[in-house]
Amino acid sequence: MIFFFDTSALIKRYIAESGSEKVDDLFKIAITIITSPVTKIEIYSTINRLRSEKALSEDDYSRLNEEIQYDFKYFKVLSFTQEIESLSIYLIEKHTLRTLDSIQLASCLSQKDFVNSFVVSDRKLKQAAEIENIHFIDPTEQR
Repeated sequence: MIFFFDTSALIKRYIAESGSEKVDDLFKIAITIITSPVTKIEIYSTINRLRSEKALSEDDYSRLNEEIQYDFKYFKVLSFTQEIESLSIYLIEKHTLRTLDSIQLASCLSQKDFVNSFVVSDRKLKQAAEIENIHFIDPTEQR
């Protein structure tokens, strides 16, 4: 299976929360994991915020940093292209998406011929994906 992971779902691999077990299960059956050019940045923003709020210790932050660096060596991380930029602007206008969400969905759409499922937990992004006829999996939902 080839999965495109949005940050809202991928963060569950590093921070234990609702849906983390499902994300682990998806990793076990994945042949390829694709992410957008902004996913790693969003993950670091999240874990750094948790560290600054003292919800994550320095040791845990260092451990997560190593895990993230390791995992991303094996992900297919897309480059920010003109196609993704144009599609992002279109998606912002069509679905009133926020900037990074539009980049996530545009990145996934750019790979639609290869991706089996868009793994996402963000409500508005799931709605937009559904309208765009992208099969999605929300790891927090029981299906």
